[in-house]
Amino acid sequence: MRRKRLNNKKPIIIVVVLLLCLMIGYAFLSTDLNILGIANVKTMKWDVHFANIRESDGIVDVDNTGKRATIDEPTKVTYSVKLNKPGDYYEFLVDVVNEGTLNAKVDLVTSLIKINNEEKELDNLPKWLIYKVEYEDGNVIEKNHILLSEGTETYRVRVEFNKDISKDELPNEEQTVELELETDYIQGDKDVDKDKYIIVFNSNGGTGTTQPKECEKNKDCTLNANRFLYEGHNFVGWSKKKNGSVDYTNQETVNNITSRNTINLYAVWEECEGSSCIVPTDLHHITFDYDGGEGDETGRDVYEGEKIGDLPEPIKDGYVFDGW
Repeated sequence: MRRKRLNNKKPIIIVVVLLLCLMIGYAFLSTDLNILGIANVKTMKWDVHFANIRESDGIVDVDNTGKRATIDEPTKVTYSVKLNKPGDYYEFLVDVVNEGTLNAKVDLVTSLIKINNEEKELDNLPKWLIYKVEYEDGNVIEKNHILLSEGTETYRVRVEFNKDISKDELPNEEQTVELELETDYIQGDKDVDKDKYIIVFNSNGGTGTTQPKECEKNKDCTLNANRFLYEGHNFVGWSKKKNGSVDYTNQETVNNITSRNTINLYAVWEECEGSSCIVPTDLHHITFDYDGGEGDETGRDVYEGEKIGDLPEPIKDGYVFDGW
């Protein structure tokens, strides 16, 4: 019986020794990998707000419930005035200040106009009402305009009882007009060259693309050639305002046409008919022949030296399109 007990203990001792050996062996092969570093994050500040209201000599009445333009909150200006007769108006200037460390960019401009609680579009106001919110120099407040860090822009706000109307266009009862403009600013591009500005060309109803133009401040700069087309219209020049008259001709040489880093120029069109419509000499028309197949586009106009762009891919039963 004693021999039997000794035999039972040997396997237990061996197993324990083997386990210890395995554990020690793995410990010898272990490796610690460490990545150590320090990241310093620069303090940044976002602060775009209104400041410094200045009134023009508008002809208005302020009743007991009204008030002249006031900055109620850093990002909110309110006013309430009465325009009693044609020719009366109220106008003021207000600064938009960027005291942050980041450049700001206009992302969205929306207008809400109500006349007797009925919403109206800015482009479809009654003849007796004139309402404008623009930069002090008359340029339109539009998307992608940059407000540099520590920079200031000035808005001009004007509401007017239009005097250039007929008696039939006068309102036949007292009107309550609510006007609201919202400009959303987001973080702008980090690297904006303060010595340059970008001219953005707007088709103003036309089609096609005219590439933006980068200009240096205090130096002559030639506007890009117009590449927009508008059926039944001739291009006559560029305007700083959407519905304005011609400020610059095609490919005119300009100098410092804005104090900002971007400016929009709008194509000015003149209606034409038949032979009075001028076709640019460097414009070519491409016609697509689908050889019995079907496609979405019959043709397109392309200016000489410019890319044609992606071509349509026709479909034809029993065939695979192989190219043009």
